[in-house]
Amino acid sequence: MWLTASRPWLLGLFLLTLLPTPARSQAPEDGPEDFGRWQATPSHCLLQRSSSQESSPPQRSCRSVRLDQLLPGLLSLRFSEARPGGRLDSPQLTLAGVLLPGSLAMGCREGRCQPRWPLLLQVSALADRGLGPQPRLSQLPLARLAKGSCQLDSRGIRCQAEDSEALRWTVEVRW
Repeated sequence: MWLTASRPWLLGLFLLTLLPTPARSQAPEDGPEDFGRWQATPSHCLLQRSSSQESSPPQRSCRSVRLDQLLPGLLSLRFSEARPGGRLDSPQLTLAGVLLPGSLAMGCREGRCQPRWPLLLQVSALADRGLGPQPRLSQLPLARLAKGSCQLDSRGIRCQAEDSEALRWTVEVRW
């Protein structure tokens, strides 16, 4: 489902996921938080961007996978070439969307989350930096509308999405 002008708030929330999450001094005492982050280093990670003009699209690897939850049901996945805690200007791909029915929001406490596998994500937007034919590492990621899906489970992540420029993105991750 394409994100339309009638739902610009979803693109706004996605853009917020591109910013670093500020540290919190303490967790609220009246219950668990509903936002935070989970990060892992995969044993295998491939990113592929292709267009109809490419016969053999290039593949990139990633070294870090991060899931950010700003609100229950809204999730972004960031695949980066940098190691966790590494440089912020490394090549990266971020996919964002909403969890499909049957998927539970991540359980978060003090900004740290734990996914509740399996998760199904309906992708509505994506952003990339440094993954195109002309890398833009010194700039902010280029965000655009997209449609697709991601399956996340205890074994890995599989995503397929097409952005508003008709570029197809495929991600394959194994833990």
